[in-house]
Amino acid sequence: MNIPLLFKQYIWLVETIHNAKRITMAEINHKWVRTDMSGGVEMARTTFFRYKEAIQDIFGLIIECDRKNGYEYYIENEEVLEENTVQNWMLSTISISNMLNENASMQEGFGDGLGTKWEGFGDGFGTYQGRGCSKIGYFRS
Repeated sequence: MNIPLLFKQYIWLVETIHNAKRITMAEINHKWVRTDMSGGVEMARTTFFRYKEAIQDIFGLIIECDRKNGYEYYIENEEVLEENTVQNWMLSTISISNMLNENASMQEGFGDGLGTKWEGFGDGFGTYQGRGCSKIGYFRS
């Protein structure tokens, strides 16, 4: 699935804020520069605000700032993430794609010499490719 980079960046931002519950811009940038998407460059505040607006328009998620507690960003309406909507399906699909792509670039796969290849992503996840099939699965280590 070829997902435009901009959507991957939106999803990354949603996941980062959602997983942290509350996070400062400095913490977002610390995580951002460690991604391949950043090119090693911090996210400009204007870029962040454009992404924030686009995320609200596309996914209906409102990212707010708590100015009284150290300017921490949070998702005001997290219940939207539980709704059965096309937007959430798209969010989940791109999120999984981001995870697979990110982990694939960090892990080396190994083959068995027969044209098959297994790529482990840590935490028990991996993909298998061989003889005309591909699988994504969970395994116990």
